Amino acid sequence: MKHEFEERVGQEVTSEQWETIHTVYQFHPVFDEVQGKDQIAGLYKEFGMLIIEDMVYRAEKISAARERQQNLRKQIQNLDQEIQGLDGEIMVWSTPER
Repeated sequence: MKHEFEERVGQEVTSEQWETIHTVYQFHPVFDEVQGKDQIAGLYKEFGMLIIEDMVYRAEKISAARERQQNLRKQIQNLDQEIQGLDGEIMVWSTPER
């Protein structure tokens, strides 16, 4: 993807710059799935790294929130499986002997 971005903007970027660009592209809500590559390339060509660096904070917050959301979904799935297992168990209750 780095190479594709460099072709779109007509210049090379460092690995560190690419990591920043990629994070913003992946997680910032301004980019859509259809035109996102053209959108980020256009921003870079028009304003350089400064605009992208200004977008990092929100992109990183969204990335972290999505990761927490994914972890919570896994926890819910595990709880659902635990409940299904318990629903299937037959519990035998005995009365204490006197």
